Amino acid sequence: MTPASLTHKRFVFTLIFLCGLMFPACVTAPSSPKAGANPSEELIKIETRPDVTQKFLVIRPAHPVGTVVLFPSGRGNLELGSGAGTPTIGRADYFLTRTREEFARHGFMVALVDVPSDRQAGGIDSLFRISNAHAEDIRGVVSHLKKRAEIPLWLLGLGEGTFSAVNGAISLDGQIEGVVLASSLTRTPASWKMYGTHPNGILNMDLDKITVPVLVVGSQNDTCAITSPADAAKIKGELAHSPVVEIRYFSGGKMARLDPCEPRSPHGFYGIENEVISTIAGFIQTH
Repeated sequence: MTPASLTHKRFVFTLIFLCGLMFPACVTAPSSPKAGANPSEELIKIETRPDVTQKFLVIRPAHPVGTVVLFPSGRGNLELGSGAGTPTIGRADYFLTRTREEFARHGFMVALVDVPSDRQAGGIDSLFRISNAHAEDIRGVVSHLKKRAEIPLWLLGLGEGTFSAVNGAISLDGQIEGVVLASSLTRTPASWKMYGTHPNGILNMDLDKITVPVLVVGSQNDTCAITSPADAAKIKGELAHSPVVEIRYFSGGKMARLDPCEPRSPHGFYGIENEVISTIAGFIQTH
């Protein structure tokens, strides 16, 4: 190496050293987003029936491997809205609302379904969840999502949301690829209007009309009287025409503070959310 080239090399190293001291960014490559960075959320509103609109929140990762349509429990009123151009959720405590981003991190496009516009006041009860009107709302959501991405689509319900998932699976035969039933409602309270026709919850629905794979998920620590994990075997027995039915039980997590049917309890897989989502994601990707 000539003296001139050696001097030039030392000069370059000196510049880099000084640059690093005074302006660290000039020698550091721009940081890339984390692989698991949360994708953005989008609030969608479509007309599903005459003069009735249906809102749902969509999360779409860059390269989705499938779509999951989520039906939370209870009255289903999520109070979806927007503030400063950003979607908002008034009731984000449900298992399927607080884990929506986890599904997206597993590569799924996520649709979180609110109640339709004609049910904003009191939400939706179980009778509406098994109605033809609700089936039309679900059909509209599924159709919209299929237009956005022709990828496998699954319906996932928890608690009372399992009525919605089953209704959709029966009504949309051939348009979905599978169903996940979590903490399924199988013991209808005698005080509910639907008790006369559906005393055993989803077990009184036409489960034998479902022709896609089904995953039944339950917590062994779930003491909610209407979602007994012991009934999972009965559900499987009624799914006579489903090509694949698997039951997955979980244990552990955090116990309920007040009501065993509240979202933050074993009924809602509180404290073991990631384990449950990983299992569901694995089943969907396998089937």
